[in-house]
Amino acid sequence: MRWRIGDGKSINVYNDNWLPGKRSAKVLSPHAGALEGAQDAALINSDTRTWDQNVLQQHFLSFEVSHIKAIPLCWIDQEDCLIWPACMDGDYSVKMGYQLLCEAENSSAASSSDSSKQAFFWKCIWKLHIPNKIKFFLWRVCSNALPTMENLKRRKILEDAKCKACLVAQENTLHAIWNCFRVVVQNAKGEVLVALAEKISHPGSVEVLEALAVRRAAKFIVELGITGFVFEGDSEIVCRALRTADCGHSSIGQIVKDTMSIVGSLRTFSFSHIRR
Repeated sequence: MRWRIGDGKSINVYNDNWLPGKRSAKVLSPHAGALEGAQDAALINSDTRTWDQNVLQQHFLSFEVSHIKAIPLCWIDQEDCLIWPACMDGDYSVKMGYQLLCEAENSSAASSSDSSKQAFFWKCIWKLHIPNKIKFFLWRVCSNALPTMENLKRRKILEDAKCKACLVAQENTLHAIWNCFRVVVQNAKGEVLVALAEKISHPGSVEVLEALAVRRAAKFIVELGITGFVFEGDSEIVCRALRTADCGHSSIGQIVKDTMSIVGSLRTFSFSHIRR
């Protein structure tokens, strides 16, 4: 079980499981006297609803600071929630428990070398029934062969490797396909009215990234004074959660609740799944 952060008032900084990902769910940084017995709320700036940079830098190791900063926080008041992170909906199932036991058993029994694992991985990729251009794109991504700003700078083609979308980070492969999201606002004729791009560091999953993009898009629409909103995204899981207003125990539940709170002020809104 792991805590999904809401207001942070129910989670003990050092004793509870609240860090996402496959690393330790508990804080590994040396315990600081100032945070002994404290809740996660002590790490959050209640005015800006963001992580308190000063507190994190002062009391946590650098790698853990980056890990914590990547955890999305709520924009409206929400309680902390215990979830089962291995399940998409956040609820434990016997089937998932069995699968995890099998994975652990297979992992402990595995003895193949890294090179053989890579060969097996690519063999599986080439056998997939998908267009060859997608297979080739995957190969280019894994080989760092995309024409990113960073690669172009390395080849002396460009002088600046900064991402042209968010204008914040250096555009490497990871940033281009994972950490930077774009929001494009179009009218009923499909004409682009305005666009927005922001950097999200280590979002954790594609679903979290997409959910954060929708939340920011909704806020952007309200800021522009637009009263109607039709969101089109390529994550079926996120679109389904938004259409049903499902704010359950999933890793995106609190983000969905934030988004529904924002679009509630619009005259009309809808969410549609589109395939890439």
